[in-house]
Amino acid sequence: MTIIEYYNNKNLLLAGNDCFMGDVLIEKMLRMFPNIGTIYALISAAKLKAYGDQLYNKYLASPCFDRLKHANLYFDTYVKKRVKFISSDLLQDNLGISDEDLKELIEN
Repeated sequence: MTIIEYYNNKNLLLAGNDCFMGDVLIEKMLRMFPNIGTIYALISAAKLKAYGDQLYNKYLASPCFDRLKHANLYFDTYVKKRVKFISSDLLQDNLGISDEDLKELIEN
């Protein structure tokens, strides 16, 4: 089994997505593993509140996604299907994740 096969339909939980390295890691996972499941990206509640519905646009506009944009005609749809941002606070119980999001994480 190759590493690409291993990540087919696998879901990931990533912390530390408030910085540029989070963008880079998400881009790399999406580019290297096109059949990956959902990437659950923990993001600070403050950042999620600040960006709101524009969070995906912020990620889609990041230059680190340029290579993936040129390789994927349906880039916007692909990212929105594969990446789910989850509000979190790593200092709180259950990482500050809502009950609804926590249930989804446990089920997946």
